Amino acid sequence: CQSKYMQKDLKKYISKKTKISYIYNPVPSKIIPQKINYKRNKSLSPILISVGRLEYQKGFDILIKSFHKVLKVLPEAKLFIYGEGSQKLILKNLTIKLAIAKNVKIKGFSNNISNKLKNADLFLLASRFEGFSNALLEALFLGIPVITSNCPGANSEIIKKGINGYLAKNEDSTDFSEKIIKGVNHNWDRNQIQKDTKDLFSREKISFQYLKILLNTIT
Repeated sequence: CQSKYMQKDLKKYISKKTKISYIYNPVPSKIIPQKINYKRNKSLSPILISVGRLEYQKGFDILIKSFHKVLKVLPEAKLFIYGEGSQKLILKNLTIKLAIAKNVKIKGFSNNISNKLKNADLFLLASRFEGFSNALLEALFLGIPVITSNCPGANSEIIKKGINGYLAKNEDSTDFSEKIIKGVNHNWDRNQIQKDTKDLFSREKISFQYLKILLNTIT
């Protein structure tokens, strides 16, 4: 399985004698670690970025409603959403309805998301449920702190409160907005975020875990 959550969930449906292991996804090879030159300039507008399929599961409607509340405290903040999906027009109309279209940009798909992410103050992910979010892992690998939902899935296994991000209550736009504001004002150690992510989710480490399980299975 991809996470402890999946392992626990799967045990409900199969024989108790069946052995189940979990191995996290590795950081995708397309993400190249970069030297972190970020320095928070409080005189500039906070830059918040989210990446994912524009579908119900990913909760972009929740994210936009949360950001609407954030703007009451941080009126100059900007939210950039990268992705494509069936809810794109619905989400654009929601930004118009909430009168925040000038602060929210739905940019579509990007071939170079690392370059877009590197100057972000926070990465946001408001999913209603997740397996194991590669987008979240990519952001952490670049040293970007994450605000995400404590939804069914692996988010709670990846996020360490105040160290690499914050967890918000699932499908709760008010709590998510509060965590965003808290995250903008927090003093993050981005180099530590990047180092911890490398240590836990490097391709070398994850590959070795697969190899160990395969060897144990055939010997």
